[in-house]
Amino acid sequence: MSRLSLKLLDNRMAVAVLIVLLVLPIVWPLLPVLDGTLFPVTTKVQFIDVRPVDGGMSVRMQFVKKRDCQLIGQGVDREGIPIQFEPISGEEPITLPSGLRVSRPWFIGTDSLDGVRLIWVHRCSAWFTTITIGYP
Repeated sequence: MSRLSLKLLDNRMAVAVLIVLLVLPIVWPLLPVLDGTLFPVTTKVQFIDVRPVDGGMSVRMQFVKKRDCQLIGQGVDREGIPIQFEPISGEEPITLPSGLRVSRPWFIGTDSLDGVRLIWVHRCSAWFTTITIGYP
């Protein structure tokens, strides 16, 4: 290769590195949502048992866990306002293996599932967490 072609290659590499460095701060915060949207950890949940209880309802959910990722957290909200969501048995949530899963009873602090959003947060990568919308 001639000196001119090597210099041109060096300039192209410098431009490519510069583009990556400029785009990374924009894309990095989107990775958890993009990963969970493109490669969800679970399917959407189906509520297979919903019973009214004091202050809300008891629910059992069925879903397929598609990826072996560590569960970090979960939450329920309505239009961004958090709703109480916790296992009724009082035990901490555990990481489940892949496959068809039926949850134990969970308490949701609302009397209706209208407008409710269920979010799972998993660690699938050492670099970022993955956010999966489980409902609706």
